[in-house]
Amino acid sequence: IFICNLYYVMAISKDNYTLTIYKSISEVKEILIRNTLKKTTLMREKTGKVLIGEIKDNSFSVIGSSPIEVICRLNGKFKFVTAEQTVIEVETSIQRAFIVLFIIWAIVIGAVAIFLPFLTKEKSAFSISSFLLLIIVAFFFRLLLHFVYTISRNKAIEKVEGLLV
Repeated sequence: IFICNLYYVMAISKDNYTLTIYKSISEVKEILIRNTLKKTTLMREKTGKVLIGEIKDNSFSVIGSSPIEVICRLNGKFKFVTAEQTVIEVETSIQRAFIVLFIIWAIVIGAVAIFLPFLTKEKSAFSISSFLLLIIVAFFFRLLLHFVYTISRNKAIEKVEGLLV
């Protein structure tokens, strides 16, 4: 239940965008392919390309190549409107690696908060104040993660729009 709740909390950092581009689907894909370092795993790598990821026939999955943009994953689908107009539905989300790191961090900090009192000389039991402190720290860490995700998302969307306009 704890991990499911953490995953639900992480799902808050998900957004949907619709980009209308006045170019054909083939032109849009060509621009994205030219500016994307092709990799199946979305991990940061030093590159001269703007994006890192995969461009498929009707979709793409990319991250930005700058250090801050790595946190946000962009999944997009191309929709045909006319020969000279393409709609791209983009879903942004936090990279799965950051979700896993947050869950591991929360479990480790929780275990430390629970067992640390037993390792001290006083041998005091787990107190409610240390548990509340743990919840507060986890909450602020989650807010920080969402704040960085928001910055990453905005920069990545701007880059994709800048490439395609």
